[in-house]
Amino acid sequence: MEFEIGLIMLCKVHENEEEGRHACLSNELELPFSDQEIKDSVWSCSRDKSPGPDGCTVELFKRYWNILGKDVMEAIKEYGNRPYVPKGVNSAFIALIPKKLNPIGVGDFRPISLVGIIQKVISKTMANRLKKVLHHQISPEQSAFVNDRQILDGPSLSTKL
Repeated sequence: MEFEIGLIMLCKVHENEEEGRHACLSNELELPFSDQEIKDSVWSCSRDKSPGPDGCTVELFKRYWNILGKDVMEAIKEYGNRPYVPKGVNSAFIALIPKKLNPIGVGDFRPISLVGIIQKVISKTMANRLKKVLHHQISPEQSAFVNDRQILDGPSLSTKL
């Protein structure tokens, strides 16, 4: 049995403590986004990185947060809690940035994706939530793609055995 009180989850005590903890963690991932989570995600984005398809960077939203913040949070809550993202919110453009003067071949360009602020913040908020629970799901033996672990830790350890 499980009860939701605001954003606090009270979970049934399972006979298996591990099973109970994972049930609570999974429920936390499904909670609606809070205003603070959304604002933290916006503020953690770099100000001057690539603009979205509308040409706006995160800097615009940070600078005018007192005017735009409520609408941005409302939109993110609306779209972030659906099983799908409506067309337009999820749109992106791919731009080719030259790596050198007078580019000739495809290898002379760096592709970047111009994603809108709403999609960026939804993705960032989801990623921030996952960071809180991933360490429960990833085994201590995994060394690649985990903070504070190096990809060569595994092969290095196996040569010492």
